[in-house]
Amino acid sequence: DGVVNDSKYDEETIGFPFLRELGGLVHQYELERTRRFRPTLGLQGVRYETRNWLDSRPATRNADN
Repeated sequence: DGVVNDSKYDEETIGFPFLRELGGLVHQYELERTRRFRPTLGLQGVRYETRNWLDSRPATRNADN
């Protein structure tokens, strides 16, 4: 409409479709490109604490809330 800052935005018709297309292009590029260095994601693993079976405190799932 030519008016700047009139609180009438075209997200649904212009903004979101543009960003969806842009995201798809970036994703497709990332899938197809060759990488000089492959990531080693094995080092990123989360180590969870294990419960000691001698611990007599009630578990959280058994708590009476």
